[in-house]
Amino acid sequence: MSLPTRHRVKSIALMGSLWLGTTTLAATPQIPFQAFPGRPASMPLQEPGSGSASTDRPYRELPWGDVNIISTTDTHGWLLGHQNREPNYSGDWGDLYSFTQRLRHQARARGVDLLLVDSGDRVDGNGLVDAEPIEHAKGYTAMQYFQNMPYDVITTGNHELYRYPVARSVLENLVQHYGERFVASNVDIRVTDESSEKLVPYGRRFRKFRTEMGRNVTAFGPLFDFRAHAAGIRVQAPREMIKEPWFLEAVREKPSFFLLVGHMSIRSELDSQWSLIVRAIRAVHSRTPILIFGGHHHIRDCVMEDERSMSIAAGRYMETIGWMSVSGIDANNTLTFERRFLDQNRATVSTRCDLYRALRLLLTRPRALLRPSQYEFHAGEKFDTAMGQAITKNLSEVAKGFNLTHRYGVAPQSYYLSRHPHNSQQSILNLLTTRVLPLLVTRPDRPNPSWVVLNSGSVRFDVFKGPFTRNDQWIILPFTNSFLFVPGVKRSVAQKMLAYLNVVGEHKLTSSSASVSVRSTEDNYVEDRWAQERESLHLEHLHRRALLEASNLSASIPPSEYDDASSLSLGYVTQDACGGLGDDTLHRPVPSVWQPIFVATEFPPSAAADLIDVVFFDFIQPDILGALNTLQNEREYASSDVKLFVEDLTANTLMQEYAKREWN
Repeated sequence: MSLPTRHRVKSIALMGSLWLGTTTLAATPQIPFQAFPGRPASMPLQEPGSGSASTDRPYRELPWGDVNIISTTDTHGWLLGHQNREPNYSGDWGDLYSFTQRLRHQARARGVDLLLVDSGDRVDGNGLVDAEPIEHAKGYTAMQYFQNMPYDVITTGNHELYRYPVARSVLENLVQHYGERFVASNVDIRVTDESSEKLVPYGRRFRKFRTEMGRNVTAFGPLFDFRAHAAGIRVQAPREMIKEPWFLEAVREKPSFFLLVGHMSIRSELDSQWSLIVRAIRAVHSRTPILIFGGHHHIRDCVMEDERSMSIAAGRYMETIGWMSVSGIDANNTLTFERRFLDQNRATVSTRCDLYRALRLLLTRPRALLRPSQYEFHAGEKFDTAMGQAITKNLSEVAKGFNLTHRYGVAPQSYYLSRHPHNSQQSILNLLTTRVLPLLVTRPDRPNPSWVVLNSGSVRFDVFKGPFTRNDQWIILPFTNSFLFVPGVKRSVAQKMLAYLNVVGEHKLTSSSASVSVRSTEDNYVEDRWAQERESLHLEHLHRRALLEASNLSASIPPSEYDDASSLSLGYVTQDACGGLGDDTLHRPVPSVWQPIFVATEFPPSAAADLIDVVFFDFIQPDILGALNTLQNEREYASSDVKLFVEDLTANTLMQEYAKREWN
């Protein structure tokens, strides 16, 4: 029986979940974890008033089909979620585990299939992986808990492949753990044993398996044409992969559906070759459903290659759980595809796990939902599982063991990366250029005044009001850039540089696959120390572009019969190509405004000396030298003119030093 929309919404509005509470901060440098009532501790305490602890709930049931798939991608170490500073994404890996288990029980009760897939990028971006002790490869400890998730198909991202020790650790842990479920169709790794050295597949090329409901699946796990990998890694371009005899043989047999899980944008970007793979399959099977799960570009997205396929990408940083359902998959007629992008929090997942029960309760005992105990529908099945609670508890202990909760200071307000103009008092870029850099990046011994130029893409996240911790530093400025300078630049030249740089843009703002040859082997590997930062910068700008587009296109939300748009919380408002609303929870779009590519500290006043020391991160040295050589022709600036400006201060220690000085 289908409920009218009005009744569905009201019933769901009654379905509670645990709300995040605020607590007074303990007056100790090491922040304890705030516990939900009746569950393991996982939340760091915040200052009173540091942010709302509420989150909106889903407004409709999940669309179940014959085949249903939960997807994750680009988690980048955010296994403890965003906690109570961003309640929409405050769930953790233990919550997600419990969610998958409860929904698998529902799937069996419904007589349908439910699969779980992950599209890669599990390291770089959070202290849980980046602060790994030196005796292990980055991400080693967190991966011991990541692998508790019972994925049916899992693949690699590019971040696992930047450094050989990380790639080898993933091979010896995740690949070994998941066995045939770890599918990396076009990646090889060089390994050495007692007698030989050889190049071996980094997982299975493909996987063929039968679902619980008896459907046959052929799965592939392609990585985009990634060239900035470490020595000892080989990545074959997908366009070459589809010509391989093993691929042609794998697609020859007709399955119930093809399942493509790969680290590659689902849009027609330079790094995306999904269309080529789909066409190769369609040459053999013109009507077999193809379900595609991409990633890499850090956005919620959905496209349809043709009427019998759907592609989705589930965002980034444990903010989103992807959901796809397909009905009519067993008949050679019209398919019905549905997708949802779920906010990753307990209000979402616990509501989802009890929704089926709650709807039955609404039909049979509606008065029960109006009693003081509005959670009566939870009786008979709790959301949390023992394993999920154990994962949460253990990850919390890892965070404390890595000292990620160490407090450097308490931010007096929130500073945002893209919600406000760069010169606003609420902008983190303004905080950096007016306070942080002038205070810390100085040289009193220099005869010339200094002027600091910053590429805004180097800053990756907001600073939230409340405790500023070691993990916050990892998140906001993750790279170890040094401060360099060109001494004694003429004022008349230096004062033109910022405008010029913002017109030209950064020299490294391209994907690592954008300008390379078709075939990649380890033999043509050329070490590029900036490869990871370049790729990360490229994705950061793509994500900001997506937020800006959503903000511009969603100036208002369509009127709702159950709520006023102004009462909705800020969150993702997805604009994709699949029609209708894909977001599981309605939000107002997060405000987003244009940000310049480069910002700078205040230019030294005219009364100062005629020569200026131009200071910058080492990553943008080519941009600085290029600007200097374009804006004047008296001399040719070269790398020999560049010097180290300050010692013992790098990008990833900048904010912690400021917090220790100014926020205590």
